[in-house]
Amino acid sequence: MTLPPTIVMELRVTARRAGTYWIRALIAGLAILACLHWFLSPTLASNPAAVGRAGLNLLSLLGVILATGACILTADSVSYERRQGTLGLLFLASLDSRQVVLGKLAVFGFASLYTLLGLAPALMLSVSAGGITGGEVVRMMILLLNVLLLSLTAGLLASAVSWNQSASVMKALGLMLLVAVGPFAVEAISRFILPLKLSHASLISGFLASGSATYPADPARYWVSIVSTHAAAWGFLALSAFALRRNWTWTEVPPALKAPAPRNRRLLGSPRAVIFGGQFRHRTFAPVARALLRQ
Repeated sequence: MTLPPTIVMELRVTARRAGTYWIRALIAGLAILACLHWFLSPTLASNPAAVGRAGLNLLSLLGVILATGACILTADSVSYERRQGTLGLLFLASLDSRQVVLGKLAVFGFASLYTLLGLAPALMLSVSAGGITGGEVVRMMILLLNVLLLSLTAGLLASAVSWNQSASVMKALGLMLLVAVGPFAVEAISRFILPLKLSHASLISGFLASGSATYPADPARYWVSIVSTHAAAWGFLALSAFALRRNWTWTEVPPALKAPAPRNRRLLGSPRAVIFGGQFRHRTFAPVARALLRQ
């Protein structure tokens, strides 16, 4: 498979950054340090299942926060190109809106994916403590990868319809909040009309249903959340390509600066020139002087 030249260039630039590699080690180190509190406690000898459960819950929460915050990475990917005036150059390179969006997703997605995979060794430490099954860890990793894809596409959609960075970040976080809390709100409103378990489509339901205590009782709750959020991610990606195709020529003209009020109020009047002729002094209208004073 041959990647477009722009994607190859962006990947090479990302690979040359030292932060691309140090962030992975930092996340893995923080995850291991977070588990040391539990693994060095006296509870490990008496109740190792409780230690493994607490460690997994802590790491899972950390992973969800990191995956959700990944929308900030892509929230300024397209809008930055638009502000710099280089977005049109991407379309001149025989690329369409779909390829531009997929390129941005590939560049930021690889870095985020490798960072998230730094949590995998720490998650396996919880399995070694006891009380945690391998299937539970696999379900949690599937959920984290799904949330990561949803977060990246939400940032792309927000960036495709925004101009400045702050507005794009707020829109991306709002989309993530909508996907997380929206199904609960819709179910609470429509339960008297159409009693459906719409809350299962939320990513919060998938997080709560991935445990070994809740998954065997209702496995459909977990998989409905996974399928719904995955479909929402691809929907965000399609909307990003559609919006970029419509507004890639959009430019924002900054508002004109308001001229400060003149200190000398006499300049507001019609400037006049003094002409001395003979014994009389005449004042006549001077259009050139008036134009200069107004400048």
